[in-house]
Amino acid sequence: MRAYLTVDHGSLMMSDTTAGAEIRMQHSGLTPAYKVRLDAAVEVAPYYLTAPRLGDPFTMAGRQSFEYVALYGGEPIKNTISLPSGSFEAIRLVRSSDPMKPLGDQRFYIHGSVRYLDIFGIENPLLERRYDFCFVFHPDRDPAGSEHGCEDYNKPG
Repeated sequence: MRAYLTVDHGSLMMSDTTAGAEIRMQHSGLTPAYKVRLDAAVEVAPYYLTAPRLGDPFTMAGRQSFEYVALYGGEPIKNTISLPSGSFEAIRLVRSSDPMKPLGDQRFYIHGSVRYLDIFGIENPLLERRYDFCFVFHPDRDPAGSEHGCEDYNKPG
């Protein structure tokens, strides 16, 4: 009976100064989701995260936050999450094809959290639902993106 939200993504969109992708929140369930909040960020980090390395999407600089009253039905909510304009160094790190560079193989990670209430928690904010997500992109090797390499950050709620 409760609301369930899923999170999906579009392909990497990239220019010389920024990179990002569309994040889509889709409703599935029988009742609406209320007070929907999305907090997300783009980071550059080594490919295959071996230890928690990504920042906290609720507090890190450059995070993007969105709020919606409700989500219900077949039409998703879409937001583009991207690096700030002028992120030349981040673009250079990911595009470098030198496998011997000191920082290793870098990727774009779009990660964050969707929080919401459903009909059973609308009067009690302690029953907030949460869906953590992480997607990884490389402009040449994987512009469509995947979850491979950041599985520890994906926690559907």
